[in-house]
Amino acid sequence: LGAITALLSLIFYIFAVLFTQLFGDLELSGDYFTRLDHSILTLFVMMTMEWADVARECMAEISWAWAPFVAFIMITGFIVFNLIIAVVCDAVAVIENKEDLEPDFFGMIGSKDGMGEKEDDGVFPGEDDNYVQTSYEDALVDSLSEQITTMLNSQKEMLATLESLTKESLLLTQPSPIHHEKNSEGDEKVK
Repeated sequence: LGAITALLSLIFYIFAVLFTQLFGDLELSGDYFTRLDHSILTLFVMMTMEWADVARECMAEISWAWAPFVAFIMITGFIVFNLIIAVVCDAVAVIENKEDLEPDFFGMIGSKDGMGEKEDDGVFPGEDDNYVQTSYEDALVDSLSEQITTMLNSQKEMLATLESLTKESLLLTQPSPIHHEKNSEGDEKVK
């Protein structure tokens, strides 16, 4: 998607410079190609297939003006069409991968409970596949359990470290104890 956007931007810039140089001096009904930014806007509108009026105005003054218009429309139309196809294909791939990642819970339940139908040899259909999938899932659960345990232990260590640092910082920021002394007259004096 990023590569197609970059390619489309490059093509827009190239054609905007070309159209500004070729048709910038023409007396048209609008400022279609007088400046580069106007050319880019006009090309964007042309990419949406609203190009016939502008092309006819240019062709009224320059007979071969149709050639750059047709080239631009064909190139950008091809790129945008490919972009749409790429988005659709990407969505289909995501949907297919999602279905592959989701386990068949109902099939597993049927073979485990004995509710599924047995084949002639007395084995449930796909029982070996379910066993392999179940052992993979068990290994995955065990791995996740170990990771969670490690993470919890790290959190406990960090909490103990934070408590220790907090206690130390509180001890350093506490004011020194106040000493009360009595003078000879019996009045208390604070030091």
